[in-house]
Amino acid sequence: MDIANVFEILSQGKIISSNSKKYSEYTRHLMDEEVFDEFYDAASTLGYILHGEGGYFYLSKKGQMNKDEMEAYIAKHTDAILAISILRQLRPQIDRGSFIVYTDLIHEYKMQEKEDSSIANRLNMLVSGKGNVDLKSAFDALFDRLRKFDLIERIGNNDQDKYKVLDAIDYYIKIIELSEPNSRESK
Repeated sequence: MDIANVFEILSQGKIISSNSKKYSEYTRHLMDEEVFDEFYDAASTLGYILHGEGGYFYLSKKGQMNKDEMEAYIAKHTDAILAISILRQLRPQIDRGSFIVYTDLIHEYKMQEKEDSSIANRLNMLVSGKGNVDLKSAFDALFDRLRKFDLIERIGNNDQDKYKVLDAIDYYIKIIELSEPNSRESK
């Protein structure tokens, strides 16, 4: 494992969680202070900043994003933010390191859907353009997005239902909280 391998992953806009089995070798590498500092310096010369906080690592561009970069960023991360907002509405206490069970989340949705149609609307946004979508397809799309952005990880190969919430979820939760009206009023 060398800095080039780590840079290749991070430069794709991925966030590496320290509690991920998939990226355990990368995080062991980045948690070494000397390696982190070396990587930070190398990334800096390329115009990036390496961040390592809250159990996750990511790269950001030095300086302000221009309008096109901001629009590209938002377009790329919209599904992740939407998926997490659904997850947080169904499970407000969700946090990194916690577990979610696919079938339990569907059950929770069925309990809440009568009182709040906004969850159904957001689920439909994840599968928009696919016509009339059933509940299983909508939840499959939700879990696909969460996996795609490395926000959840299946616990084991034999258990297709249980997932661990990865540290990177905090990155998106911070973005969501900044956009919520209550968080702006309290600052």
